[in-house]
Amino acid sequence: MENHKKYIYIAIAIFFFLLTGLVLFQQKMISNLNSKVGKIGQAGSGNQVNMDTSKKTIVAAVKKTITENANSVEGIIRSKTENSFVIDAEVADISKLEGQKEENLIKGDSLPKIKKSFTVVVNDQTHFPDIGKIGFKQIPVGVKVRVMCGQSVYISDNLTASEIYILTKLNIPPSEYIKQEKDIAGKITEINEKYLKIEVNWLVYSKDVEPNREKFWENPTVTKEYKVNIDDKTIFQGDRNSLKVNDVVKAFSATPTFSLTEFTATKIEWPVQMTTAE
Repeated sequence: MENHKKYIYIAIAIFFFLLTGLVLFQQKMISNLNSKVGKIGQAGSGNQVNMDTSKKTIVAAVKKTITENANSVEGIIRSKTENSFVIDAEVADISKLEGQKEENLIKGDSLPKIKKSFTVVVNDQTHFPDIGKIGFKQIPVGVKVRVMCGQSVYISDNLTASEIYILTKLNIPPSEYIKQEKDIAGKITEINEKYLKIEVNWLVYSKDVEPNREKFWENPTVTKEYKVNIDDKTIFQGDRNSLKVNDVVKAFSATPTFSLTEFTATKIEWPVQMTTAE
């Protein structure tokens, strides 16, 4: 009987021992689970912070790229003076980049625009690739242009143009172009230490007839002889002493040459390839 009671007590002790172990194991599992959930939550919070930081980085990079590289504007000339004009243009509104989608920022698509007016100064270094040497005076108000400058358009509303492209077709007669030429090309007829005489064939343009641009030698010409003076500032491309009569040269002037018969050359180039009929 005594042995029987002893076995009962031992069984009860083992039961409580196992129960206590099970409770402790469950508490440990719950603690581990809570720890993992907490880490996941922290990781999620960190990802959101990273996303916000990434967006701000993209906005800052796009803003920097735009402001540093925006060295041109397009728009309509609204008013004009002898050496400047006012242009109405649209540029990217960098103050509203934060509200744009990341993909639009990265691609540069659909960025918000703002209308601005710029005063553009034209000087002797301004080039007009579309209309050659005809110059600024022939560009009327109302024409759409693209202005290239050596500075960011976000730094100042006052720009100095390095190049101006005409985006509106201009009805300018060819005779106006030739009147703005500041160089001549032709054969040397006389050589002197202080000057050259050069025979030039100018194309004669009619106001009513479009010139043949492919075979320009078929257009009527007029022959004109120029006395081209040489001074210590004249630049020679090549050996001056090798020049001889009948050589074809190109002489540059500081002013348009069409209406002149004599000028001082700023530069003389040769040889010059003259295109003729086959």
